Amino acid sequence: MNRPLDPLTNPEITALLRRSAAGDKSAEGQLWDAIYKTLKRMANHSAAREFRSERLRPTELVNEFYLRISSGDAIEWKDRRHFFLVAARVIEHILVDTARHAIRVKRGENPRTAEFEDWMAFVEGKTEQILLINDALSALESEPNGSRIVEVVRLRFYGGFTEVEIGAILGVTERTVKRDWVVAKDFLRAFLTR
Repeated sequence: MNRPLDPLTNPEITALLRRSAAGDKSAEGQLWDAIYKTLKRMANHSAAREFRSERLRPTELVNEFYLRISSGDAIEWKDRRHFFLVAARVIEHILVDTARHAIRVKRGENPRTAEFEDWMAFVEGKTEQILLINDALSALESEPNGSRIVEVVRLRFYGGFTEVEIGAILGVTERTVKRDWVVAKDFLRAFLTR
């Protein structure tokens, strides 16, 4: 019996990412079988745990993720790290885009469309929080070592990964992840309370 690949630690995921990007449909199927549960966990974390919403369905977030990464130019995946950083970034973009759309609708700039109906219910009351966090991450990224610290924040905040998992994805120690998380929390707290 074949055991499922652990997408966080198995180097075969990198090979599947590259073969999939090259158009190998068999590799694409194997890849999605291997990463779907992890993506769904990331989506569930962003939808339910961090934002306390029961109306956003993680499956819809994973589907939107798939649509965004599969449309347009093919991504040349470097490795697992690159994939999970892109996944966290795309989830962040989906939430930010949705928050911005909600603000436009609230101002009467755009009519509400059916495709955004569930998303609108999700972000209602959270639009400023989502956009402030996005601004804070942009500011943090320009600080010394900010890029790696932002990667830690995105993987934890939008991906729901543990410190051990983040260390495995980024190729750093758990201690480094913990230190980066402390720096990030201090920076975000200062940014959000100014």
